[in-house]
Amino acid sequence: MLPEHLEAPDTRDLNGKRLYRVARADNPFHWSEISAEDSPRKHAGNRFDVPGHGVLYFASDLEGAYAETLARFRPAPAIRKHVAEQGPHFLMVGGVPRDWRDKRTVAEAVFNDPLPFLDVESAHTHEVLSSAMAAELVDLGEGIIDVASVRGRNRLLTRAIAGAHYSGVIEI
Repeated sequence: MLPEHLEAPDTRDLNGKRLYRVARADNPFHWSEISAEDSPRKHAGNRFDVPGHGVLYFASDLEGAYAETLARFRPAPAIRKHVAEQGPHFLMVGGVPRDWRDKRTVAEAVFNDPLPFLDVESAHTHEVLSSAMAAELVDLGEGIIDVASVRGRNRLLTRAIAGAHYSGVIEI
């Protein structure tokens, strides 16, 4: 339940808008699921997975769909440092394997009369979430929710946001 002084978080109107996902070609509309065993792990699963429920990830533009999907191929700083130490003729890692590319496709969807879509990029939504989830943020060792936290690597936080929205703690 939201504190009385806060209005509902911001939402995005996706009615009739084209959405995109980069997905496995054999089943492009298969949703993501996380097991109860994996859900307590900080880096397990996908950003907004809700334990016990499926999540179908989409982006509002194709570039965003690719960026999120390909993030796993970005070399870590330790690898980049090692490559830099090897000199200019050492090939940088981080390419996308052909086998991975061959098994993917771009899927598009248009939703008519969709449920509200929580705008996790909005500063107002960050304030609402920070207030409504204050106890959980303390337990997670997190501070104020902002763009960095909703885009960050801590899946415990982003899954807590999704769970709060899904369960009705964050009413929109």
